[in-house]
Amino acid sequence: MVIEARTDTKLILVAGKKLKQPIVQYAPFVMNTKEETYQALTDFRDVRLGELA
Repeated sequence: MVIEARTDTKLILVAGKKLKQPIVQYAPFVMNTKEETYQALTDFRDVRLGELA
């Protein structure tokens, strides 16, 4: 593989083993089920995502 850029560029390559689990993506959220994805979206919207206890 050859990657060329016309300007200064930064590249991040991420790789790993297959999870062998279902993957559901909605907006920027990736979870295992639709319900988990919708919950993450709700938590983000309600400013609960990443909240410290």
